[in-house]
Amino acid sequence: MLEGDLTLHSHLRMGGSWGVYARGRRWRRSPRRAWLVIRAPEHEVVQFDGPVLELMTDERTGLPCPRCGTLVNGRGQGDDNRTSYWCPGCQS
Repeated sequence: MLEGDLTLHSHLRMGGSWGVYARGRRWRRSPRRAWLVIRAPEHEVVQFDGPVLELMTDERTGLPCPRCGTLVNGRGQGDDNRTSYWCPGCQS
């Protein structure tokens, strides 16, 4: 979970990967292939070549986004009709 009860959801498909590196250590893939970098005081978490990134919430349709206050949207998708949630203010 991320701060404010937000969840980062990714789908790597066939070519994507995550890497965890000590801060300042060289990454195994080119920085141009990084889709997301999360930096903490001692580590960097990097998603490479991941075509899908979603910032999701948990059962928050119609509630204010904890980050910006915009009302959260939700929609069922996929074969299982799993609900995905997003903030139209933070995610365009």
